[in-house]
Amino acid sequence: MLRNDTTIIDLFDLPNIKAPEDTTLCLGEEIQLFGSGAQTYLWDNGYLMANYYHLDYSSFYILTGIDSNGCRNLDTTYIEVTENPVISYTTTSVIYGNDATIMVYISGGTPWEDCGGLEPCQEPY
Repeated sequence: MLRNDTTIIDLFDLPNIKAPEDTTLCLGEEIQLFGSGAQTYLWDNGYLMANYYHLDYSSFYILTGIDSNGCRNLDTTYIEVTENPVISYTTTSVIYGNDATIMVYISGGTPWEDCGGLEPCQEPY
């Protein structure tokens, strides 16, 4: 006796998962972890989608997305956590009407440039 059997296999495209762009933040700042391209999301390290977190170290973070067909794909983002700068200053004694000197010292952190929309802008330290 000859038997025939048929199986139908549906092939689905993998979901196009998008994690946030790589970013830098200062130690103590919070960041919202989010993504797009699926229906269900799982961040590594147990982070929950759309919650805000204070990250302690720089690392790659992996987002896994699952679509309505149960297909999984992932994307990664690199979040750099920088130390906060230490700012100190010294001043000279000031007599009203005379010039004064203020010396500002900055250590740690990451140099950046903020002109407040004004040009020309000075170079970072």
